[in-house]
Amino acid sequence: MEIFKSPMVNQTLVAVGVLSTMLSCGLSLGYTAAYMDGQKTTDDVLPDELKTIETCGEFAFIPAIIFIPVTMQRKGRRIASYATTVPLLLSWIISYYSNNQAVLLVNSLQNFALGELIDNCHQQAEYLVTGSERLQERMTAGAVAASEQRNMERRMHNLTSQGRVQGFLQAFKAAASSLIGKPQRTPERRQISREPKTGKRLAQRKITRADMGQVVPPKLKTATTSNDHLENAAIEFMAITTATKQVNLLSCKTIMQTYRQENESRLKVLLEEAEACIYDNSSCQVLRGKMTGAYMAAYSEECGFVPWERNIPKLTLPHNNQMVVVAQCTRIMLEDKILAKAETINATWNSWTMPTIAWVNGVPGCGKTTWVVNNFDVSKDTIITTTTEAAVDIRNRLAHRIGDMVRTRVRTMASVLVNGFREHVGCQRLIIDEALMNHFGAIVIAARLSRASDIALIGDINQLPYIDRENLFELRYSRPTLVANITQELLCSYRNPMDVAYALREVYSGIYAATTRIQSLQLKRFTDAAIPKSQTNTLFLTHTQEEKETLTSQGFGEGTGSRVLTIHEAQGLTYESVIIIKTKDKIKLHDSIPHAVVALSRHTSACTYYADDTEDAIGNLAKTAITAPKKRILEYNLKMAIKNRDKEVVAQQSRLLATQNGAE
Repeated sequence: MEIFKSPMVNQTLVAVGVLSTMLSCGLSLGYTAAYMDGQKTTDDVLPDELKTIETCGEFAFIPAIIFIPVTMQRKGRRIASYATTVPLLLSWIISYYSNNQAVLLVNSLQNFALGELIDNCHQQAEYLVTGSERLQERMTAGAVAASEQRNMERRMHNLTSQGRVQGFLQAFKAAASSLIGKPQRTPERRQISREPKTGKRLAQRKITRADMGQVVPPKLKTATTSNDHLENAAIEFMAITTATKQVNLLSCKTIMQTYRQENESRLKVLLEEAEACIYDNSSCQVLRGKMTGAYMAAYSEECGFVPWERNIPKLTLPHNNQMVVVAQCTRIMLEDKILAKAETINATWNSWTMPTIAWVNGVPGCGKTTWVVNNFDVSKDTIITTTTEAAVDIRNRLAHRIGDMVRTRVRTMASVLVNGFREHVGCQRLIIDEALMNHFGAIVIAARLSRASDIALIGDINQLPYIDRENLFELRYSRPTLVANITQELLCSYRNPMDVAYALREVYSGIYAATTRIQSLQLKRFTDAAIPKSQTNTLFLTHTQEEKETLTSQGFGEGTGSRVLTIHEAQGLTYESVIIIKTKDKIKLHDSIPHAVVALSRHTSACTYYADDTEDAIGNLAKTAITAPKKRILEYNLKMAIKNRDKEVVAQQSRLLATQNGAE
């Protein structure tokens, strides 16, 4: 179900709806026209969706619910919020507003109760399916189908080339062997039914660590108010933090035990998975695996996790046990400090007033960081970023305005959760940049620590979300959708060339670019490629930290204004040129649509993907634009600009299209 927002109309007739499609998950209405006292309204009263149809000359039936509150002096909201004004599922509804009373004229009543409609609407509001999730599901289904097709073709080939009987026996054996062990594996993927309260879509998921008894899931309250949801979000985040510490401990302990057992083949696998090594503290030597970068802690059999002070070569350990494990998980270990700081606010939930939440959602390059900088008020605001790189970027842009205050007014989420706020640093509003990369519970705790009365969430629901990398337990509060709605949506990218918008159109409905460059994406083989290491103003991107450190050690990113980052670290950044390098064999991360969206949308001029195998998320999205003619890309962007009534972009791209047509 799509929910469109419409401006408040203080007039007699509010809306006309026509039943278009009945979906299993709820109701979808197609809006045809709006009338005023029996006469058609002026163009200014028509919702944007209808103006688009008129402007583009399209008469396609758009499934939507356009909802205008009758008695509330505010903008339209999700129908779930005011569903009590809709008595039944209707084929058409005319709602008159007179003397603060709604008179409903109803025709062709359907055999559906109000409760069913409201329940479905609430489920829609609570579980928001993003464009990246839809495309991810489609790609996964396509990969499974392709694999099954290849298996079938292989068996048919055996059947014809080796004789019918022999081929039949081989196919039978292959089918039988593929079933061996299936009954034991089926619990790992189970059907999740739609629950009345959570509104989860039908989906497949792996069994979680909580299901296996490895970690403890959160004990959430029965939520009846928005404050209850906020407290539950914080509870869930603290449970994640506690469980993460337990998983890290188990991982390092297993590596050390495997080393002691001298199981070299198993140890090699564990070290690669955890990006870990066995380190001899007494001799300062790596015994197994790779050690790269700095670590905040190391695992000792006798002491557990031991802090590793910066610039101190040796750990403080018992003399008779100097062997430790360091891993990706010990690079940054803040769990204990975060939990200790969170405990300071646990006793005061009932007296806390929920902040006002504004949620600005925008496509890559639409100016989200510019919005943050332009709307920043040093007297009342604190900006929180997810990554250190984003904090540095915003500090540089604000330094000329507020000088040294950038250190206290622009902070990372980790810094806030560990250190809180100083008493003398007042904060009325928190501005959370790339907000959806954080678990919503972390944002709630930050708001509690700051005592802010307003929260501005700035982000993109289709880019990298908060990721539960360890599959701890099912999350209900990773997003703010239970307590907040998107209040503003930005669809125009001022950063990326047009082919990027074209490539991402399946992820973002209505995305378009305001730039004049049409093509920018390239795919090249990695093996034997002469990649320009010292190119200036270039962002080199990798999927993993290990790849990043390898490229850095080889001299990549040494050019003026250049650097090497993981895709996760690069969200929110802008560079003239981007080079994405895939050195590893295929891993699950390569098929992540959110990672592909971030990687392909950092550049203003050119983006090249170096990979030997481009059958992954980045490669597949890039190919849709690379194989498309220039004219088709330009026509798509122009159409979306018209739809969004962007006069400047329409004029600019109309001229480009005329030039393109003339050249042909």
